[in-house]
Amino acid sequence: MRASFFFSLISIFSLSSVVYGQDSFSSMRTLAMSEAFVGGGTGTGALFVNPAGIAMSEMYAVETGYVYSSLLDAHSVGFAVADSKTNNNLSGGLGFTYELGNGRLEEETDNMHGYDVRVALALPLIPQTLAFGVTGHHLRYSQNIPTPPDPNASEPSEPIDEENAVFDPTFRTEKTNAYTGDIGVMFAPYRQILIGVTLHNLLEVENVLHRELEAGVGAYIEHLHLEASLHLDLETEQETFAIGAEYEIQAYPIRFGYQSGSIDSASGGIGWRSSGSGVDLVYVQDLTNEEWMFGISGSIFM
Repeated sequence: MRASFFFSLISIFSLSSVVYGQDSFSSMRTLAMSEAFVGGGTGTGALFVNPAGIAMSEMYAVETGYVYSSLLDAHSVGFAVADSKTNNNLSGGLGFTYELGNGRLEEETDNMHGYDVRVALALPLIPQTLAFGVTGHHLRYSQNIPTPPDPNASEPSEPIDEENAVFDPTFRTEKTNAYTGDIGVMFAPYRQILIGVTLHNLLEVENVLHRELEAGVGAYIEHLHLEASLHLDLETEQETFAIGAEYEIQAYPIRFGYQSGSIDSASGGIGWRSSGSGVDLVYVQDLTNEEWMFGISGSIFM
């Protein structure tokens, strides 16, 4: 999973993915396009999908937002910064997410919370044509998991009234404190066509993080931005295909996405842009389990 079992579940129903690796905060633009962003994604969204994209366009952007996921009754707040304007030879990004879930995943977990920090650097090897990026990623979380019944426990001396009994299972706390990283490359063989590849989770964490390979292509045609990507979990060999589209109608970008894999999802969003700020809304519908996610963010850019 791109982020971890916990963070993936919150993001979009692995939400890092039961819907493959979508980080819970990520970027509203990225989420609205079903994270089909690895090929030609830039700005704050590239920090979560392909760090090389930070260096492919000159900008300074700050985004902060909120995401709610019905899967775990989970709330996420976060911010992301992408800067390719201060230094033309080295671009960078910073992201932070805090997540709190009440644990409604088949009633198997309870009181999950934690944070996710990532720092990215990107080199424009050939300006606006070829870039290479790396991301350092630290996540720390805890969750309460029910303890299985003790098979050696003695049977109750009196029959249990199961209809009126109140069961209060014992929970154990499981904590994860992990470090990993991503590497990515983005290439524009033609001015309006971009190709990107990312290797996620260079350092695996057993039962939490798997190495994942993602590749995609993006196209910019006047006011239209199209993306398609393929994601492969190198341990489970689970494949996920995603497509996304963004069309700008004056100051209002409209976005759609679809993702197919172990879980299918559809997404959509709308935004508003001025010369230096913006607001974005996103909604994601899990087509397999009927779960959903909503997000809103504000941005400043120059």
